[in-house]
Amino acid sequence: MSEILALNNHEMLVDERDGKGLGDGSKAKIKQIFKVELADATDIGDMNGTAAVSNAAPKTLFLDVVQALTSAGFTTDQIPAKIEGIAFGPDVASANGTLHTLWVANDNDFLQDLNGPGTNPNQYFVFGFSDSDLGGSKFIPQEHSR
Repeated sequence: MSEILALNNHEMLVDERDGKGLGDGSKAKIKQIFKVELADATDIGDMNGTAAVSNAAPKTLFLDVVQALTSAGFTTDQIPAKIEGIAFGPDVASANGTLHTLWVANDNDFLQDLNGPGTNPNQYFVFGFSDSDLGGSKFIPQEHSR
């Protein structure tokens, strides 16, 4: 896990990933974003590992990045090894209504040319999702005062 993003005041999106894929010469297997519910979360600070695991906050798969990218034509050796950034972008209009955007970025450890020129670039992937894709959750964009 390397990134947490607030969906609303009691749910967040969390990325879980392996370190496999573009940049280390292997094939990506696990790059998933889960929706985690914190409304009824338990403080596990004083629990041992077994007790903490049994009190884990519930999570559901929100986006399988490897599956989405391979469906769009990427091969598993083209998917970055280290997905480490997620952020919401602007909403966009589509034929089926408004889509929220989720931006996913990799971390190439400043090794752009690891295996030759341009072999490990920084990449950004943008995924669209509708309110119905949230499985009953409500997306509440965070407001920031300037």
